[in-house]
Amino acid sequence: MKNLFAPIFYSHFYISLCSIAAYLYGKWMLTFTPFVQSDYIMAAMVFASTLATYTLTRKKALTLAKDEDLPTRVKWWLSKQSLFKVFMAMAVLIFLVGMFFVQLESLIILGLLGIISVFYSVKIPVINISLRQVPLLKTIWIALIWASIASFLPLYQAQLPALHYDFWMEKGLALFLQQFLFILAITIPFDIRDIERDIEKNIKSIPILIGAKSSLYLSVLLLATASIFFDLNAILTILSIVFIAIGYAKKQEWYYLVLLDSTIILQFLLCGIL
Repeated sequence: MKNLFAPIFYSHFYISLCSIAAYLYGKWMLTFTPFVQSDYIMAAMVFASTLATYTLTRKKALTLAKDEDLPTRVKWWLSKQSLFKVFMAMAVLIFLVGMFFVQLESLIILGLLGIISVFYSVKIPVINISLRQVPLLKTIWIALIWASIASFLPLYQAQLPALHYDFWMEKGLALFLQQFLFILAITIPFDIRDIERDIEKNIKSIPILIGAKSSLYLSVLLLATASIFFDLNAILTILSIVFIAIGYAKKQEWYYLVLLDSTIILQFLLCGIL
């Protein structure tokens, strides 16, 4: 069964689909109007950008690490080198076609998020460190990127700031904070999983600073805060806490790749409920 679904989850195709759900969720929460053609085009570009950045960072990991040092999800790529070219070609094609149908502001935001995503894993010239090597910010960068996809990107794509600027910007900020807390909460368990590798690479993540169990409690607190103060869906909050607890108990790769990532899609499916 794992071998059957490995191409979907290990290739980053699934997490890229999650980015579509994140964007469309944000568009719906900001406007509560039916999706139009430009929404789907922008969602496709978000998918392409996510797939491209994840693929590039995975390629970098394979060139720098030794085979025996790689986790299973990375080793899977060793026999699938042709996918790099296929995914990059597909991403570039989608982006080149889509850029003629979306707002300039959206392209700028998407470009900035792409740069941050690349330098999350790739060392920045001159200072010679990657963003995830900055103490305690490894997970926060991820939350910032995904929260922006679900808030500011649809905000500007729909040209909402042009109408009642203060109101829409305030609404966009509230949505950003909701998504930031949500994504941070479901991403911390990945850092718990990676504690040993982060110690080897001298990456000071949140779990390394406060411990695995305290980080688990922090995830629950973040979800509760997002639900109480920023209207995160109650069903999503409860299920996310359950999934985080299951992942922490099982400590198996598939619980992270399937359950936790799926909460992003689940959030979109639960739009308008509770």
